[in-house]
Amino acid sequence: MGAPVGPTGCNAPKSATEGETPAEAKKLRGLQIAAGYGRFWSHLKFKDGTRPTLSEQSVNGQIGYYFNKDVSLTAVGGAILSGHMYEDGLNLDVGTGFVVSLQAAWQFLDEKGAIPFLSASLMASFSRAPFDDRNADRSGFIWGTDVRIGLTVGYTFFNWWRIYLAPRFFGGPVFIDDGTSKVQGSDRYFVQAGMGMAFLLPKGLTIYVDGSPAGEQAVSAGLAAFFPLGSGR
Repeated sequence: MGAPVGPTGCNAPKSATEGETPAEAKKLRGLQIAAGYGRFWSHLKFKDGTRPTLSEQSVNGQIGYYFNKDVSLTAVGGAILSGHMYEDGLNLDVGTGFVVSLQAAWQFLDEKGAIPFLSASLMASFSRAPFDDRNADRSGFIWGTDVRIGLTVGYTFFNWWRIYLAPRFFGGPVFIDDGTSKVQGSDRYFVQAGMGMAFLLPKGLTIYVDGSPAGEQAVSAGLAAFFPLGSGR
């Protein structure tokens, strides 16, 4: 139940300055601001024996600081627009809520020749949204925490088209709380098979799309803008 993956999921942005040397590009620091949309389908299991699927869609805004081209820290705030939790006998409508997260990313292997880049990320998230039960006279909140570790491997073609694979492993409890009882659950698989691409445009702009067809299924897309602040250390 984490926030949609943002541009840190596809590595650092392209340098906004043309003609710089690789050493200068590596030291580039700055701010990256992004906005995106995401949707996920998480297959859950609860301690009362139910095994529903939870689907939510959300929009988010992100601001990230690049200490240099390899290391970044990104804060995400988003609004859950709607959702649905369903299984035989369980039918919950999810209302407007929120999600917040903090993500750190580190590229530890640079792209060079035929060698792809490699980066790692760590994200912690919290989300909360109200629900109404279609099958019973009850309402309450669905909320949960999420910590996920990701590894991204990718390559940039033509200096503007970046594609990547990004397996992510995560865990954290999910709760259904109707005010009188609280049932704890978790994801069934604890993995997300991420993949995606980014289009590196002039003036520090990036368009990104990301999806996961297996494990926790998800799709997200957005636009990011990078604002250089000078050279880091």
